[in-house]
Amino acid sequence: MKFFIGIDSGGTKTAVSVIDEDKNEVLSFQKGTGHYLQIGFNGLEELLISILEEVLEKLNITKDDIGYIFAGIPGYGEIKEDQKIIEDVAKKSWRGIKFQLGNDMKAGWAGSLECNPGINIIAGTGAIGYGINELGEEARTSGWGHACGDEGSAYWIAKKGIEIFTKQADGRYPKTALYTTMREELNLKEDFDLIDLIYNQYSLDRGKIAQLSMVVYKAAEKNDPHCIEIFKEASIEIGLMIKAISEKIDFIEKPIKVSYVGGVFKASKYIFDNLKIYLKNNKIDAVILEPKYTPVYGSALYALKLWEGNK
Repeated sequence: MKFFIGIDSGGTKTAVSVIDEDKNEVLSFQKGTGHYLQIGFNGLEELLISILEEVLEKLNITKDDIGYIFAGIPGYGEIKEDQKIIEDVAKKSWRGIKFQLGNDMKAGWAGSLECNPGINIIAGTGAIGYGINELGEEARTSGWGHACGDEGSAYWIAKKGIEIFTKQADGRYPKTALYTTMREELNLKEDFDLIDLIYNQYSLDRGKIAQLSMVVYKAAEKNDPHCIEIFKEASIEIGLMIKAISEKIDFIEKPIKVSYVGGVFKASKYIFDNLKIYLKNNKIDAVILEPKYTPVYGSALYALKLWEGNK
């Protein structure tokens, strides 16, 4: 019996799933972030080694029992020089074990669509789209990071909400439900306390700022027109990702299967209806499906698939 390790690493944590040849999950656990820009290449090596050691120890197996590893690593493939270093780190950490690395977007696809052709959209703290067709041709879109893009992400939604709040606070816009909701939810005694919150208390932390998208959602629930419009714009940005991928690669089977991962989709009432209208208006033959599995379990499934293809 062989075992297959799936790794889904992000900016805050790394999830690990191990399955057997029958797709039964036999082990799961979490570690810290695997983003090499945060922990360095040495930190990444320590993480990868510790993951393998924990799997071998807890399952009481040896390296020979590992059939394949698939690891979704944040930032992988975006800087060519760094990609080679990450690959060398993995080879050194997992010497003798077959593995494949990919961007964490691939883990999202593997879980949501069970490794089948289609498009997966991640809209969490950041945003990125990934698609693969029946011929194995791949395409990605968005994922430029919060400073350059990530439109439709929770960070982007939060930033839009903050912008509206500041305009309402200083008189450029009339005050709406967002203004009072932001003050109440963030316990702001004065409007300018927001500056201290974002710059000092949050230290411009992307994840913490992204959580303010929930304030935008709560204001939308109070029928705030600005916040409802922000979510409509987010759904259009998600639609643009789907459109771009469907134009980059041809899908034989129609409608194209589209699934999703990320907290933005929890605001489903503001996302999916607008998204379906966008797809219809742009004549994109696609169907939106709920995610089948988590990204980390999908990573383990993909490791099994890679092993079966390399027998």
